[in-house]
Amino acid sequence: MLNNLINCIINSNPYLIWKKFKEIAKAYDVYATLCLKYANTQFIIAPSGSGDVYIISRFIRQYLCMIREKWENRNLRFVVTGNNGKCITDMYGINPYAVINAKENLLLIKLWMYGWNIKLRGIILHWGMMIQHISVLRALEGMHNYNMYSMFKYAVFGGIKEIKYYPNIKIDDNYIDSIFKKFSLKPGKTVLLIPYSSSLKYLPNLNFWKSLTSELIQRGFCVCTNVVSKMETEIPGTQPLAVRLDQINFFLEKAGSMISVRTGLADITIDAKCKRIVLYPDRPSGRTDITDYHGVFSINQMYQIDNDIEVLYDLRHMNNVKNKIMMEFGEKNEYFSNSKCGCN
Repeated sequence: MLNNLINCIINSNPYLIWKKFKEIAKAYDVYATLCLKYANTQFIIAPSGSGDVYIISRFIRQYLCMIREKWENRNLRFVVTGNNGKCITDMYGINPYAVINAKENLLLIKLWMYGWNIKLRGIILHWGMMIQHISVLRALEGMHNYNMYSMFKYAVFGGIKEIKYYPNIKIDDNYIDSIFKKFSLKPGKTVLLIPYSSSLKYLPNLNFWKSLTSELIQRGFCVCTNVVSKMETEIPGTQPLAVRLDQINFFLEKAGSMISVRTGLADITIDAKCKRIVLYPDRPSGRTDITDYHGVFSINQMYQIDNDIEVLYDLRHMNNVKNKIMMEFGEKNEYFSNSKCGCN
C-alpha cells in the first residue's frame, strides 16, 4: 500500500510541477553564475554536441555580424560544453567563450525553452527551440532535405549563407609520427574504430566490433579504438587512442580508414582524405527517437558530398553489416594475414 501511495504522489500533477520548478530553479542558478562572472554580456549558447558546434562554426561569423547591431552595447560571449566544445571553438577561432559542463548546458536549454528568453541575456543556438512549438516538423524530419544541417541553417540562423571557415591548423608531424611509432601502426593500413556515441540509443554490440576487428587484422590492418572518456573501453584486440581533435584529420589521412557510428566526430572529420565508413541505425533512434535517423543525420546529405560510405545497420543482422564493410577492404587474399602490428 505504501508503494501505491508513493506512486500516486510522484505521478500527481502538483508533484510533477514542483519537480519541474526545482529543475528550472537549478537552471537559473547556472545562468545567474554566468551573469555574475561576465557582466554586461549577451550569451550565445551552443548545444553540447561536438557535431552541433561544428555546424555552428560554419555560420557563426555571419550571424555575429547580424546580432551585433541588435546588442551593440553589450559584449558577446560564446558558451560551449566541455573539452571538445572548447577545442572546436579554438580550432575555428570563435572568441571570446565560456566553458560549462553537459549538465549545465542541458539546464540552460531547458531554461530558455520554458519561455523565459524574453528576459534572459542571450540566445540558444538549437533547432529544438523552434520544433518544440511546431510539432508537425517532427513528422517531416528526413524528408525533402530536411535534416540536421538545414534545421540549423533555417531554424537557428534564419537561412543565412554558409561561409565555411578553414581553420589555420598545421600538422604536428612529431605528434602524429610518435603515435604511429609508439604503437607500430602502419601508414595507409590502420583503421580507427569509433564505436561510441552519446546520442544513439541502439549501438552495434561488442561481438560485432570484435568480429570486424578480427577480419581486419587477418587482412593485414592495424586496428585502433577511439577512447575519449572513462566510460569507453577499447575493442579487444585493438589499440586504444585519444587523438587530439586539432590533429584527428591528419591522423586519419596517415592511417587510411575510419569506421564510425554516427557521432559528432563524423562531422569534424569530413575533410579528412581517407576511407570513411559511417554506420546509421535503421530504426528510430537518438535522444528523441527520430524516425528517419539516416535521413536527418546523413553526412552525405547534410553537407552535399559523397565522400562517405554510409551503411544502415539492423541489430538483428550485424553479420550482414560486417560483410558490407569488409567488401570495402578487398578480398582476403589481397593481404598478408601474418603481418604484425603493435595492436595484435
